[in-house]
Amino acid sequence: MDNLEKEIELYVRNYTLALEKLVKENDQQIKSVGLKSPFPTEFPVRAVVCFEKRGFIVDYEKANKFEVSFKKDEGPRTKTGWSTFMFYPLFEKLKERASEKAQKDLDSFLDLPRMIKEHEEEMERQYEAEEREYWIAEIDYTIGHYVDYLGQAKEVVEETKKQAETELYGVVKIIQNHLSNYEFMLIVGCSALDRLYFMINSDMETSLFLALNGKYFAAAAILRKILEVNIRSTYLDSLQNRTDAEKTTEDWIKGGKFPKTFGQIRDDLISEQIDKKLSPLLKKRGIIQNDSLKESIVLLYRELNVFVHLRPETPWEEDLTFSFSEFKTEKFHSYHAQFTKVMQICEVLLVLRFPKLVSLPGLLVKTEIYTGLVLSKPELDEISSLCAVYVKPI
Repeated sequence: MDNLEKEIELYVRNYTLALEKLVKENDQQIKSVGLKSPFPTEFPVRAVVCFEKRGFIVDYEKANKFEVSFKKDEGPRTKTGWSTFMFYPLFEKLKERASEKAQKDLDSFLDLPRMIKEHEEEMERQYEAEEREYWIAEIDYTIGHYVDYLGQAKEVVEETKKQAETELYGVVKIIQNHLSNYEFMLIVGCSALDRLYFMINSDMETSLFLALNGKYFAAAAILRKILEVNIRSTYLDSLQNRTDAEKTTEDWIKGGKFPKTFGQIRDDLISEQIDKKLSPLLKKRGIIQNDSLKESIVLLYRELNVFVHLRPETPWEEDLTFSFSEFKTEKFHSYHAQFTKVMQICEVLLVLRFPKLVSLPGLLVKTEIYTGLVLSKPELDEISSLCAVYVKPI
């Protein structure tokens, strides 16, 4: 281990010296990229090397002098803005090529704008067709697969499409927008949402699948999970103590009990002050129906709870069967309203805690990519500008 530590220390020293020189030589070009660099840009640095089973992690932070320290993997650690991971076999190949690695890292970073621009240009070419025609085609494609798998539900599916095409269009668009906005969870640092984002998207698709086939009760039950996972994740991503937040996230994902109740999370996310400031705007926009965002969230949560827990007031008892329900306009419209409410609340809370989400560009400078899920651009701007002033850290 002593020899390995010496080799790592020498590698880190040579890497940082080479990188420091390159950063000074390319300072203006680095700034022109307009993105946060994945390597140190201020020197000297302190490097903390944490050993793990398959390799080691190097965390860099600004310091008064260069130094390297070592520690074993002891669970959650405090991360800095500069962190790299290296497999032991890879290190054996690179330990004599620290300068090359520094140059390669810089070249990759400086090449990002070109790569991103080419990617976006390609994506733009793919989406030149009329938006509504595209979404209708997506609906037809999805429905085709559902019908193939569940032939007995064909009549229900066809009737749903015929009677509620506009609502279907809206739900599919929200699901696809949710998927395309994934990169912003990384940009604003939502690590919990990042880990659970695709699970949430899958739950949204499953909920629509059930509603499309007439299983409105089960579809609504999944909406409760979507609401709860979103709110818990937003809460964890809002915590200032990132070490505790990451440990809680890991324990929760592994099945551990969440340390706070739904009501406590809501109160932490929404102060009385921001509730008074934000609720009139949301009510005016029709996002909530009463005078309190906090109360609206509780009412929605309780409304969805009756689809999860068997109670005397449980609605739609006839759905508690193993057969597919017939298409019922009132139930589908009720489901559509619940789906919209859930996504509105989730997006309001996300923008509430991370207002920069609305104004930050995506991976390409000066290009706004965040399209929102349910809220319009004016609504997103109003909420983010208000929250940026009044929302306090947790």
